[in-house]
This record gives sequence, C-alpha cells and structure tokens, in this order.
Amino acid sequence: MNLRDLERRWHATCSPEEEAALLMGLRRSGQLTRDRLELAAHCGSPGAIAVIGAPPTPVLQDWCRTFAVWGREATVRVLVAAIAAALPILEEASPEEGRPAELLQTIEAWLQDPSTSRRRAVAEHSDATWTPLLGGWKAAEGVAGPEAPARVFGALADASRIVRMSEAHLSSCSPRDVEDGLMKVIPFVGEERVRAAILKDLLPWALGWEDPSGASAKR
Repeated sequence: MNLRDLERRWHATCSPEEEAALLMGLRRSGQLTRDRLELAAHCGSPGAIAVIGAPPTPVLQDWCRTFAVWGREATVRVLVAAIAAALPILEEASPEEGRPAELLQTIEAWLQDPSTSRRRAVAEHSDATWTPLLGGWKAAEGVAGPEAPARVFGALADASRIVRMSEAHLSSCSPRDVEDGLMKVIPFVGEERVRAAILKDLLPWALGWEDPSGASAKR
C-alpha cells in the first residue's frame, strides 16, 4: 500500500493503528526521522507510541524538561502552545498597551522564519510589552487573581528570552527553562489542557505534516 493510501485510511478512521501504519510507511521511505518520531511519541501521539513502543509515563516535571532534547525551536513551540492556551488570562488582565498577543504573534513569526531580523523583532516587542506591565496587574475574574497573568506572562518572557539567545549562548538554555515556563502556565490552565495544546500544535510540525504557526512544511 502506498503512502497516499495509508494517509487516506488514517484520515478516514483516525485510529492509532492506521496512524502507526502511516508513520511506519514514512519511516521506510525516509521521510520521517527517528528523532522526530520520538518527539511525536513524547507529545503523546498514539500512533508514534505504537511504532517505537510505549515509553514510561514520566512525572510532569520530567515530561516538561525532556522537550529541551529537541532543541530551541521545539522548546519555543512547546511554550507557545501552552501560552496560547492561557492567552485569555493575559488579554483580560493586561493593559491595552501591553500587547502580549502581539508578542506571541512575533514569536510565532520567528518560528516560521528564524532569522536575525525576526529575532530582533521579538526583542523589540518584548521590551515594548514588558514595560507597561511593570505598572501592575489588575485581577482577572474567574482566575487566581493578579498572580495568574503575571506568571503566564513570565512564561511568555521565557519563550522570548530563548528566541533572543544568540547561537553562542544556546548552551545556557536548559531543560529547566522548559519546565519553568510550562509550570508557570499549568496551575492556571490545567495539565490536561496544556498537554492537549502541545500535542495539537507540535505533532504536525514534528511529523513534517503542517506548521501550526502558519508556515507550510515540506511533506
């Protein structure tokens, strides 16, 4: 059965078995690396887990830290997915001039084009966003008061800082950075929702099917 047929069967059934068959076909054809398959499994893809064997379920902090194994782009994508799930907290609690959504969009633009100019734009938006927020936070209704937006924005600042790192300083980006960023969001959004957001946004990129930030990936 060719890859197109495997893909059609998977779309028709959405079953882990058909997803696994497609992924094995992609591996045999050289279109999917072992590294990306392992990332898909770590995100929680049932098909990828079936292909490589179910990994042990790590504790939450270990699961967060392990994303750093796949480098800066994967790390930033993980944080962006989690922050996007919590964006309403920021939008409700942030002053108008803070523009946290625009900063998130600028980071997403860097994911599409990780150039020096995009990285500079992230730095500029980060500075312009952070300064108004230093004036204080108003409590967001329905969440745990001012602490929630402050900590979610802290995760956004973490993602911005990782983007802004030069290649020479990437060694200072550690697994703890991923854990710290995600653990700032999870208490206010929930572990299940964050895991689902990461699976939804990172899996297509990991498997080379689609760039959730808007860029078209080679199939």
